[in-house]
Amino acid sequence: MDNTIFERCDFSGVVADSIDIVQSELRDCRMDAFSANGGRWHDVAIERCTMRDVSLRGTTWQHAEFAEVMFARADFTNATFEHACFERCDLTEAQFWHASLGGASFPGSRLDAVRGGLAFRGARIDLTQVTDVALTVFEGLEIVVVEE
Repeated sequence: MDNTIFERCDFSGVVADSIDIVQSELRDCRMDAFSANGGRWHDVAIERCTMRDVSLRGTTWQHAEFAEVMFARADFTNATFEHACFERCDLTEAQFWHASLGGASFPGSRLDAVRGGLAFRGARIDLTQVTDVALTVFEGLEIVVVEE
């Protein structure tokens, strides 16, 4: 799909694996449990959408802007992000196993309990996000933090 704007749509539960989205926007959409594994997303903006429990495994994102998106428990395993910005997004418990986030930024976003921290190599995070990202990096490096 090229040059498309989706507003206030409900794509919850839709399976659209291998979809290509180019120069498009999604605004105020509900996309819980949406699946687009292996899809390519280029020059896209996603704003104020709920995307809880989405499966976006193996997706490729180029020039993607996310603003105020609820990505709780999203699965980005093996996804590649080039020039992506997650602004004020909730990525609580999102999975980034074997993903590539080099150059991605996360201003004002929640990164509580994210998984796959080694994917954050080259990413830009806020000072307030250091602990959350450090804990998942430690997990990836098999460093155990113990309380004494």
